[in-house]
Amino acid sequence: MPAALKDRLRVTHQVRQEQIKEVEQCYRNASVKAEIMPFITDMPRRMQAAHLVIGRAGASSVAELAASGRPA
Repeated sequence: MPAALKDRLRVTHQVRQEQIKEVEQCYRNASVKAEIMPFITDMPRRMQAAHLVIGRAGASSVAELAASGRPA
């Protein structure tokens, strides 16, 4: 990835508590700025701020994505 693009990239990644350290290390190794957390309490705001949302296809995820107005 070009450095200019990587500098602008911000990732928010929800993972299980026991995976946080491993996932943080993966992003550090890739020099990607990422916020890793076990639960996202402000999902609608985060989805509104996103240019791209990658998530599960579960009912809650699909409903949150639809409510955010983000294209899917």
